[in-house]
Amino acid sequence: MNFGKNISINKSSVLTNYGRPAPLFFCRFDIFVTNWYFEASRLTSFLWKENSTVKDICVWFVAISSIFFSLCYVFQIWRRKATPTLSTWIIFLVGCCLSFSTYVVAANKDIKSGVLNTVDLTYVSIILLAILLWGKHEVRLKSFEKWYLIGAVAIMVYGLVTGNAWTSNVMTQILMSFAYFPMFHKLISQKKNTESFFAWIPAAVNALVALYPAIHDGNTLAVIYATRAFSLSLTTALIMAYYQLKDFKK
Repeated sequence: MNFGKNISINKSSVLTNYGRPAPLFFCRFDIFVTNWYFEASRLTSFLWKENSTVKDICVWFVAISSIFFSLCYVFQIWRRKATPTLSTWIIFLVGCCLSFSTYVVAANKDIKSGVLNTVDLTYVSIILLAILLWGKHEVRLKSFEKWYLIGAVAIMVYGLVTGNAWTSNVMTQILMSFAYFPMFHKLISQKKNTESFFAWIPAAVNALVALYPAIHDGNTLAVIYATRAFSLSLTTALIMAYYQLKDFKK
């Protein structure tokens, strides 16, 4: 398969509505769009020839999209255009680690169906590292966050004692839902958007896409994880949009 082969287009043939040659910018843009249209067609044909399924495409989409937008979020943190709460992302990481470890045991290492669980662990780790490098390092664990960490330890102990990884994973999803509360409180109390849309809109889209392989394979734990991630990410994005629009109207 030979990607990257340019399509030759006569620039003088690109005309405006008045019959005059279009500016060079539009000619180049037209060439760019045309090239990528044919490359996308070739890629699609290749995927189907290689017997790739919709499930595989969804898995790759979630993985590549998550890494790309995590880097976009890192750029926002570096530019000080996003000021995420360090304590929030610490408890996100604790939840992701606990969720991933219990899922791997309960689902017999079915990474494809639960791709979002795997990718989220990488995503959160990257964001947390960016906050430690360029964000605010202030960590003041409130009583809620302390109880969250105690809950995580309790679930881990329960899993080790009973060996019931499936139930431990479900309890972890409930616990991870509470991890969003400090961020919700920050947004509502400060009455402004302190997060980045690069983080939460793609997170909602990825979770929605990740539902397909989970449902396709009948993986209940993966369905629960993706549904939780989608609903909470969407809620976060809507709260952000609300305060962003209020600032815009001022």
